[in-house]
Amino acid sequence: MKNRRILSIKKIGVCGLNILAVITLYSCVPSKTMMEENSDVPERYQNQLEDSLNSASIQWKDFFRTPI
Repeated sequence: MKNRRILSIKKIGVCGLNILAVITLYSCVPSKTMMEENSDVPERYQNQLEDSLNSASIQWKDFFRTPI
């Protein structure tokens, strides 16, 4: 009687561990949702000249005019 109870508890434990393993592995699978590229650009943005005022084109010494 005692052996049957121990076997029953072991079966429940094994089943529980298997269910836990399946849930853990299933939760690790990434869902891959990719969006399509929108290549439609409004007409007002096409063929525009680039902005010539850029902070990268200014020397830092000219930008920070602090006396030493």
